[in-house]
Amino acid sequence: MLIQLIYRSRSCAAWQTQALLTWTADFALRNQEQNIFGMLLYDGDYFMQVLEGQADVVDALYARIVVDTRHTDVVLLLRDPIPHTHFDRWHVGTLDMRDGCDSRLLSSSARWKHWCTTLGMQADQGHRATRIVEAFVRGRWRDPVPAVTWFSDAAQAVPAVPGSRSAVVSLAAHRSAGWQAEPQRLAGHDVLGETRAHFALQPIVHTRDQRISSVEALLRGPQGESPQSVLAGVPPEVMYSFDLYSKADAIALAASLRLDCTLSVNLLPNSLVSQTDAVDFLVAQCQRLHWPLNRLLVEVTEEEAITHIEAFRHAVQRLRASGIQVAIDDFGAGHAGLSLLAEFQPDTLKLDKRIIQNVHTSGPRQAIVRSIVEFCFCLGITVVAEGVERREEWQWLHSAGVRRFQGYWFARPGFQCVPAIAWPDELSALQRRRSAG
Repeated sequence: MLIQLIYRSRSCAAWQTQALLTWTADFALRNQEQNIFGMLLYDGDYFMQVLEGQADVVDALYARIVVDTRHTDVVLLLRDPIPHTHFDRWHVGTLDMRDGCDSRLLSSSARWKHWCTTLGMQADQGHRATRIVEAFVRGRWRDPVPAVTWFSDAAQAVPAVPGSRSAVVSLAAHRSAGWQAEPQRLAGHDVLGETRAHFALQPIVHTRDQRISSVEALLRGPQGESPQSVLAGVPPEVMYSFDLYSKADAIALAASLRLDCTLSVNLLPNSLVSQTDAVDFLVAQCQRLHWPLNRLLVEVTEEEAITHIEAFRHAVQRLRASGIQVAIDDFGAGHAGLSLLAEFQPDTLKLDKRIIQNVHTSGPRQAIVRSIVEFCFCLGITVVAEGVERREEWQWLHSAGVRRFQGYWFARPGFQCVPAIAWPDELSALQRRRSAG
């Protein structure tokens, strides 16, 4: 299995640039011989290293790194499966951040952009490793923790989604294409039966860039009925099967609409655990419908207790190894809270609407949001604010560093289509000033 590992440590000596490059050259050569790729950054006090390769080889290397006496305070930031390498072009090269960069740019967006140019990479690359490196370049992962300075999160550039197209995709289309639910898994029931899985699509918008970054598929009945009314007709013993297999319709709908952004689908945690072929099923549907795996995001709701944590962790690892992204939905409203976040870090964290509601007037909510935004920035996690229904909520959240929003203030869900976005007037005025200038 291919993995990506990132750690931070503190140097026990102040290295001069040439001595540092000489010391690390031999390590880089040995790592390349073992097909380990990545990069090492040094700021005069702290190291951050990205390592990519086969799990057993990278883990063995990290075990040696931890006991190396030339550094201390080793902190593991990320160890995740990946479908392909991201840093192979640098061949475990070393970058001295003191070299050629004005110290006045420390912890600023200008410093990050400078190093992106130096490294030959895009500042808005979407994977978590790039965002963690950005946090380090901007001054995070040092002791003591610096004062919070708000930022714009890295975002994968995605063209806007056409809002006028719609389609109705039935299960008959899936079955005629060769998909059949497994009878033994469905305990004698035709899980979907006459209940077709229809969806309403609600955009998640990136307000700074004025674009749709992703679209969430929300379960509906054939006439737009609520998800509760749909689920009421599903026998409890096949609920998790229905939860999983209905996602084929969501993917088919997105493909038929030719959406050019990420598709988010909701899954109960135990749907990933109880359906042993859940990941294979999702991958197969994406491949059959020619939907890119890296543009599927599985939102795991936090409101259901995870009863088999090891099986759940294994399923998440398999999702990531395939290229599918993972999100924690409704964060702050469910059973697990911070303990779930400590067990695994998602690509995206969606703040529950009960935290967002009236955040502009609530000191405790503001303190919670600020802490979560800073935490997510340091770990390369994208934050989405759900349930934004008021201008004042959006304005406060935007000032606190949140850049992605979902809620009625921007767009209500569109039944089997992507609705138009009601962009705030402030953004339109800003866009006009940018175009004029």
